[in-house]
Amino acid sequence: MRSNPPQMASQAQRTHLEEMADVRRFFETLNHADTFRYCLNLNRDRYPDAPGLAASTIVVCIDTEGWDASSNVVKELGINVFDSRDMARLTSPGPWGMHIMKNIYFYFARIQKHAHLRNKNASAGDPEKNRFGQMRFLDDREIIDCLKDTFEWPLGNVDDGVVRPVVLLGHALDNDVEKIEKYLGFDLMAKGNLVKQIDTQVIARNVGHWNHPNNQIGLTRLVNNLDFTYRDGHTASNDAAMTTICAIQLVLSNKYKGAGQPRSLQNVVDQTERDSQSHDWSHGSKLFCFRCGSRAHMVNRAPNGYCQARVRCTRCAIERPNSQWGHRSETCVMTMFETSNSSRPNPNRRRGRQPPASQTDVSAENSTIPTASTPIQTPPIGRGTQSTQPPAPTSSWAIIAARPAPDAMGPTRSSRGRLVVRPASLRPQQRDANNGKP
Repeated sequence: MRSNPPQMASQAQRTHLEEMADVRRFFETLNHADTFRYCLNLNRDRYPDAPGLAASTIVVCIDTEGWDASSNVVKELGINVFDSRDMARLTSPGPWGMHIMKNIYFYFARIQKHAHLRNKNASAGDPEKNRFGQMRFLDDREIIDCLKDTFEWPLGNVDDGVVRPVVLLGHALDNDVEKIEKYLGFDLMAKGNLVKQIDTQVIARNVGHWNHPNNQIGLTRLVNNLDFTYRDGHTASNDAAMTTICAIQLVLSNKYKGAGQPRSLQNVVDQTERDSQSHDWSHGSKLFCFRCGSRAHMVNRAPNGYCQARVRCTRCAIERPNSQWGHRSETCVMTMFETSNSSRPNPNRRRGRQPPASQTDVSAENSTIPTASTPIQTPPIGRGTQSTQPPAPTSSWAIIAARPAPDAMGPTRSSRGRLVVRPASLRPQQRDANNGKP
């Protein structure tokens, strides 16, 4: 015979889902700006019939940063969180929303397995220049636990599974939602408590700040328009903080903005930045070494200075013997190319030519380098998979391993004086990868 407690818990869950649906329907009647105002307790007196659960909403702002070479690699996650119940206790938002910002918590997560990857485009950010919140390195399990804690705040008893409604804030939010669900593997709707998504691009239109018929406003322009400084952008936590601060300025009454305030907006932002450095959190590690994988030090702050651990990539030992030292198989850039949607560099692509016969017809009898016909055990590629074959001999990197005639590819000399043949037409950033620099 089934006991009563599970039935009672199930009934509590059903009741809670019905209440959550009421909150969702309520927020659907509000535009993005008014939804954010409600969560900040700036307009609640206008909605006396709002569902009671709406006042317990958690607001989460997110931003992600990826890798230039692949759209499906996430390197960083910035999170800002505040509790609407904390905002209800404020007697005033303060100049420029200063009291509001004091109740926002900032967190900066770097995805540990991708933290060594660097972007090289003109707008690339530097995660070492993070300004908001403390930085942590998180592995796959820890990032899921962190996201669960962020989006699944318990309403009452932790064990009953009843959670509070969440409003998700971002700038061009759809991109970040896709990355979190598709590439970090976290289902934002798993608990059914994500009641609304709001975007600063839409908020700017709601309040009349931006009216261009075709283009959306960018975050840099929005910050500049609101007259504070956008520093060290394209780092996830900095961008998430800029997004949250912009959203506050867009919906805040003019009573709390302008030249008559006792402090400038920039002063308030700078104070918020300093305060955020005290926001400690338990997920992940403060330290992580890209070279040896230790969580006891950073690569450039090891006990003897720069980490000198002797590490070797078993993948490069097969494909690029001269580049096998100095990095681990887990951080090999070529493994990242394999597991992402990026293709390996093709030396013939730029000129639209067919590869010379010397590049595609290499006899195994004349080379001591393994070919595709030689069974080789390669290091793991991706998650839980293992390849037993080297790359096809027609790929540019198999060509390198087979060492074609120097006049076909362009010779160089290694630091040991040995002739090494590399594709002469590789772009500079691809040459870096070929030299084994993670």
